[in-house]
Amino acid sequence: MILYNSSVFGEDPLHKFHFEDFHNDNETTIHLGYNPSNLDKKSQNEKHILIELEQPNRFLHPHSHSTTTLCESFFDKILTINSIFVNNRNKFLGKELYQCTFFPYSLRYLMAEFDKNVDVIYTGNRDYFNVCNTLSNRSLIWVGGNGNRRNISHTDKINLTSRSKIAISHNIVDFSDVIGFMDTHKDVVGHINGIFEQHKARTIEAAFNKAIIIHIDTGQKLIEELFKEGEDFLYYEDGIIEEVLNNYGDYQHLAENAYNKALNNYTTKHYYNKYIKPPL
Repeated sequence: MILYNSSVFGEDPLHKFHFEDFHNDNETTIHLGYNPSNLDKKSQNEKHILIELEQPNRFLHPHSHSTTTLCESFFDKILTINSIFVNNRNKFLGKELYQCTFFPYSLRYLMAEFDKNVDVIYTGNRDYFNVCNTLSNRSLIWVGGNGNRRNISHTDKINLTSRSKIAISHNIVDFSDVIGFMDTHKDVVGHINGIFEQHKARTIEAAFNKAIIIHIDTGQKLIEELFKEGEDFLYYEDGIIEEVLNNYGDYQHLAENAYNKALNNYTTKHYYNKYIKPPL
């Protein structure tokens, strides 16, 4: 069984993994995100796996902190996206409840062609380091609440990414307004001025759509768990976007390398076989 989370926006990537293409185990329930209404009493033979794309931010915010322990008492396995949190929380619990995973991508959205007629795409609500505002002379698609594309479908976002030469990427979560609370849990996961990281869909979506990944570095370098700097992506620095666009042919191999690595390692099927299918 697969339980979708009705409290999450319907076009969120969480709803686009399509585990139904592989999952037919009636004794194991996959929960797509935390939803208290789905935490019914379970029978002895049932197994429940939570795909939790909100850690460690759920743990590190005072409004949601308590829900972490609710999840830990119910689920048999929790799959999430920050390795430091996973290692330290498992150590605290004295068991391997959490596993750190990559952000999966369903082959249902794999494009047959990549017509690169847009310079840069960014998907996110905040323009970190004012990157988007420096690209006034380039074609830019900014998908997000403050951007020039809002409330679009997941499919439309993928189509736009497939048309883009460069994708601006980051793994930033900014909780600078609750640093005091975060500091009380720094033994589990640290932060840099209220910023920490977790794997994000934008990076994987760029790789699967042959957009050159230009990644904003916060010093935590979580992206290097999945891709290699200089081989699959570049870190953002002043002038790098203009350099890549002006010499696009010299950098296309980065997109090809990231695409091949993602296709051979980071699909939903890879995710299912590695993290969900093995017996609990």
